[in-house]
Parts: sequence; structure tokens; C-alpha cells
Amino acid sequence: MPNRDAAPEFAVDGALLRTDADAAWFDPTCGRERPAGRVAAGAVARFVTPGRNAAGDLDWVLVLRG
Repeated sequence: MPNRDAAPEFAVDGALLRTDADAAWFDPTCGRERPAGRVAAGAVARFVTPGRNAAGDLDWVLVLRG
């Protein structure tokens, strides 16, 4: 059974990006963002969600801007 208290980890494949992209975590419960790093075009970037959001849940949206 998955650990519901663990922050999810995943990878983003930048193979389809034309340029590098800045990444930010968006908290859907309060509308705030926090920096998450960069995704290089053509590379794989690994991310771990920042833990609990403002409502105490593990829900986050990763936003990429390039």
C-alpha cells in the first residue's frame, strides 16, 4: 500500500522542449507559487513535491515556463 504521507517523486522529460524552462510549484489551495528549479531542453529533470500544501494536503501543480 502506498505511503499517503510521502511526497510524490516524478520525472519530467524535456525532450519536447525547445528551450530550457523554469519550474515552479503551484499550491492550488491558496494560489501561491514557489520555485522548483529548471528543466533543460532534451534532458530529464526529477522533482519531489514540496510536502504538504497550505491546506495540509499533498496536492501540487508543477508549472513550466520557458
